[in-house]
Amino acid sequence: MHAEVVRIPHRVIRETTASLERVVLHVRVPGDAAPRLREFVVKCLRADAPALDPHREPFLPSDSPEHPNYWLREFEAMGSPLLDALPAPLRLPRCFARERAARTAEIWLESVPSSAPAAWSDERFAAIARALGAWQSEHPAGRDAASEPAWLARGALRMWAPDETSTAREAVERDELWSSAGVREHLGATVRDRVRACWAARDANLDALERGRQTLVHGDFWTRNLLGAPADAETVAIDWSELGVGALAHDLVNLVLDSVWMFDVPPERLAALRHAALSGYADGFPSADTSTIEAAYRASAHLRFGALAGTLVRQHADESKRREIAARYERPFDEIFATRAAVIRAALEA
Repeated sequence: MHAEVVRIPHRVIRETTASLERVVLHVRVPGDAAPRLREFVVKCLRADAPALDPHREPFLPSDSPEHPNYWLREFEAMGSPLLDALPAPLRLPRCFARERAARTAEIWLESVPSSAPAAWSDERFAAIARALGAWQSEHPAGRDAASEPAWLARGALRMWAPDETSTAREAVERDELWSSAGVREHLGATVRDRVRACWAARDANLDALERGRQTLVHGDFWTRNLLGAPADAETVAIDWSELGVGALAHDLVNLVLDSVWMFDVPPERLAALRHAALSGYADGFPSADTSTIEAAYRASAHLRFGALAGTLVRQHADESKRREIAARYERPFDEIFATRAAVIRAALEA
């Protein structure tokens, strides 16, 4: 048997992932003229990561099972009955092996071919959202923590939503950041007022979402974690490292807004994608009325993306940051800004 190992480039925010590797095994079976090939993706998890950047400290691995960054969560999830029967067209990647050491772990998963989600139809997104709603309708959560796995993530939205000390909030009131032509074109005075309102309602929105109906959530449900080619009947949902308890529509916000924020889907599709996702989700979750789902989507969208307007305008005014971001995403900063401004507008209009 011969093995080829190729490291898969990955840019992670949460530091629980140490590496991703594609492993191709050449297995020679007696009687076969040529070796058979078996391909796997090996995800290596870690309990410890260096704190190289103070801005990334909130995303370092944690030993606390309910912390959003619990390092062993995906290892546990891959062996959990909670994910035994995702409704079609969603499914899990096949897990062939799980191996754990004291402070590291490995998960051996099937390698799934995929294509650019920009080619996916609105109908496909609606079907994904419908399956998500059906799964979540069967998995209420948060009512009895003692009966739920201790390793489910809790409080993830609070960690993602900028808090009251954030420079993103301070930047909303800095007139000079909002005076440039580019900012005025894409984030005008009306948006700025909506951002102020978003910040004013931050704590009330978080409290309302946490008091409302809770379900299991994937936690990072967007196109990079949904694999499949356009003609595939199935969509494989990967990266369950944030599986936890969250509000209705929590995952829909990422499906719609993060998929555009990270340039997988063009911003001109935002309105159609939102409609497809919300209508599909409501079809799959008939016990939740549409107005409740839409209200939860709106509150989560404000918290997760609307409040980032201050961060975006600060980046626009910082030439070194503009160059850094353009290099990271390999596209002009003005294009990045326009796309992300469109997401923020959509989040605040939701």
